[in-house]
Amino acid sequence: MLKDGAGQRGGLKEGDVLVMAGGQTLADKASFTKALEGVRAGERVSLRVRHADGKQEDLWLRTASKDGFEIMGAEPG
Repeated sequence: MLKDGAGQRGGLKEGDVLVMAGGQTLADKASFTKALEGVRAGERVSLRVRHADGKQEDLWLRTASKDGFEIMGAEPG
């Protein structure tokens, strides 16, 4: 993760693990890619992140381009 990058600005921390994307459980990088298939630029996708302390948090990812993403931040609640 880049210091002051989109992930960090959106709430991701070093050691976080993505466990769900778009309602699909993630097992590896390939499953993350598969979860994002068909998502168009500008659309939002839900993420579930497990932090190093074991707590989970729901975030939103907005696709910026075919190969680029911007983490939009935590959802309330």
